[in-house]
Amino acid sequence: MDTKWFGAIDLFLVFAPVLAFAAWELYSLRRDKRRQAAKSDAEPRGDS
Repeated sequence: MDTKWFGAIDLFLVFAPVLAFAAWELYSLRRDKRRQAAKSDAEPRGDS
């Protein structure tokens, strides 16, 4: 096996969890924002 493949596998093993975590954070953030918008549309807020 060539050494460049070990480097590529190392990079993949390092970056795959980071990318997955970042994608999940963005997804959950957008989902929470959408849920907040739907909730604020559904019920009138007394404050603000």
